[in-house]
Amino acid sequence: MLPGLKSLSREVPLELHLVTDLNAAKQSPLLGELQRAVDQRLQLRLTPWSLQATWQALAQCDLVVVPSLPSVKKLVKSPNRAVEGIRAGRLVLAYPLPSYQDLAPGLWLGDDMAAGIRAALADPK
Repeated sequence: MLPGLKSLSREVPLELHLVTDLNAAKQSPLLGELQRAVDQRLQLRLTPWSLQATWQALAQCDLVVVPSLPSVKKLVKSPNRAVEGIRAGRLVLAYPLPSYQDLAPGLWLGDDMAAGIRAALADPK
């Protein structure tokens, strides 16, 4: 997802706000990749996960990105993260996991999140 977001940030400034378990994030190679990818056009904000932080982030964001990977472990994820974004009135861009298929009319499904953001910008309503 990062190369696409970095490329998109050359067209439009982006802020990626991750509400996550910071202890796990600090141990992940992903955090290093994120920190190397950020610049003035692609900003990163990390917030420790809590229910309150999640609700606050949902209230403040323009859209919700729910990435995933095509692995057996990820294919059985519940639709909770996507549902909460929809309930918050936000456009949800989600990796096309099986559990999201029934929600397809209410969200954008695909593996290229930058393409989803471009689609949202092209059709703001």
